[in-house]
Amino acid sequence: MLTYALSRFSASRSNVHSILVLALVLSLVVVCPAGAAPVTLEGAISITSGACYADVLIIYNLVSYLISNYVTHASAIPVGADIGRYAQRVTRQDGWLWNLWLSIIALFLPFFALARTTILIAQQIRCKGDGVLAALQHGALLVVVRTKEWEPSEKDEIVYTRLPEGFDSYPDSVQADKDALPLATIVLDAEGEENAYHEADQRHHMLHGIAHPPKGYALAIPMRKGHTECLIRDHLKDTRRLKVHYRPGVMGIVLSVVQIGIGSYNLYTSRSNEIPRWGYAAYSLSVIPYVIMSVMNLLCAAIVDSYACAQLLRTPILEESLRREADEYGEPEYDGTIGTVKHASMPNSSDIGDRGRAGYVAVRMCTGTRSMNGFPQKYLVVDGGQWSRTYQLVSDGDKTAGATGETFVVTADVRAEISLRASRYPSSCHEESKTENIARFTVSALSHNGPPPKVKVQELDAITDLEVTTIACLFLVAMILPHAMIYALTRYHANQSTVAQRAWMMAWLMADQFSACSTLACWVLWKKRQNVIPDWLQKSFYAVLMVAGAGGFVTVVEMYLQDHDYGFQTCSL
Repeated sequence: MLTYALSRFSASRSNVHSILVLALVLSLVVVCPAGAAPVTLEGAISITSGACYADVLIIYNLVSYLISNYVTHASAIPVGADIGRYAQRVTRQDGWLWNLWLSIIALFLPFFALARTTILIAQQIRCKGDGVLAALQHGALLVVVRTKEWEPSEKDEIVYTRLPEGFDSYPDSVQADKDALPLATIVLDAEGEENAYHEADQRHHMLHGIAHPPKGYALAIPMRKGHTECLIRDHLKDTRRLKVHYRPGVMGIVLSVVQIGIGSYNLYTSRSNEIPRWGYAAYSLSVIPYVIMSVMNLLCAAIVDSYACAQLLRTPILEESLRREADEYGEPEYDGTIGTVKHASMPNSSDIGDRGRAGYVAVRMCTGTRSMNGFPQKYLVVDGGQWSRTYQLVSDGDKTAGATGETFVVTADVRAEISLRASRYPSSCHEESKTENIARFTVSALSHNGPPPKVKVQELDAITDLEVTTIACLFLVAMILPHAMIYALTRYHANQSTVAQRAWMMAWLMADQFSACSTLACWVLWKKRQNVIPDWLQKSFYAVLMVAGAGGFVTVVEMYLQDHDYGFQTCSL
């Protein structure tokens, strides 16, 4: 029963944020009137407990003020899409923890979400209505890839591979029961698909439909989007007419409108009661970044697709995996996939000898098992049409994973085989692998006919002029507007505010805007260099910036209570 309950909770992960937002909306039904117009203190009554009713009303109005002006914004930030390497968190079962962290940062540093929101809007515009590309950019797309355990099946299949150096030195035929075979292994293209994907455990992701890949295959999250975008453009039929399901942003729009209305009202009334006393440290001026970000949240909710679960893309590798036989876990099965593979992109016998990308060539491959000295031994047959080679297939965990960069390890039993064959086939491997004397057949994990050219991937990964224009316009307006509004309302006069109050309020604004710049810089760094800043370092950085936000909130509360004479009401005991 406990397991069932936990699974139900995980399955409803995408609803957690919506439930929290709904609870907030219900609370606003009570507190919004107070946030817009504080409850009057007239008629305050005496109570026997000694607590002053007027002070209780002040605290009520303060809580109302904080929720309606600050918390509402944090509840409306986009969480159904993300940017850069964080896109992999969008469809995770435990994604609500990440969303909670984002909301906490946005509560103290509203402009933290500025770069993130503008980038999401720019990426959505870049996709020009293509729902599949939008899902790819925002982290809602999964693909099937070959894993380091991948081997050809026992039935003939057409595989694009990069042949090992010295390939022509092998004999064209062997006697399967007598000849000692040269060693060979199959490795994934670590260099050609660096950071192209990250293997995912399907149990940890919300997925539309069913995905049960066979042994040697796994689900993966696209990381460098250019690799998967090349695959979509080259091997799938036109995806612009394909509709990908996403959640409408009605709740985000409603919350943003509520916050904009209440925040604007408080800014309007601050001219007559707060600014004359507190000058440019007036606490209602701290609402300006939140109102600006609510406008951005409103645009994002109206424009950007938001996803509750991942969509599985149908690719040539997925189609290849469907032809595998059932294993101990059952038959390969996929349901609910999107996309249609072009007929010309499905390998067939007529492709043998054709050149793919990055030096790949189409060959016929199959595996089998023979008896050698009374022990079973797996062998690999590679047929190029005009020639055929047979190898002993080495598969004891000695392969290189394309996305994770694992190293090639030669086990002791393999070294024993090497010593017997080194003199017979001295040129049977890559230059860098001569000491191991193992022929390496390189295959692509993501794209069946080889990884795309790096220049093309870099071109698709590059920040487009449209993205630059969109981000620059929205970003600069949002960064300049708070200072312009503060100057227009206060001329930066201090009035009766203290140095500490002015310092905290300005430090809050500066830390807030610095967080926006740092988020944008991290995204640009990822796009250009795929450099990953450690999570602990980023979280520590934002935690330090949130100290200024916490100090700002304390200052807001202090000034609000002084403005409303908290603790100075006449109470009868």
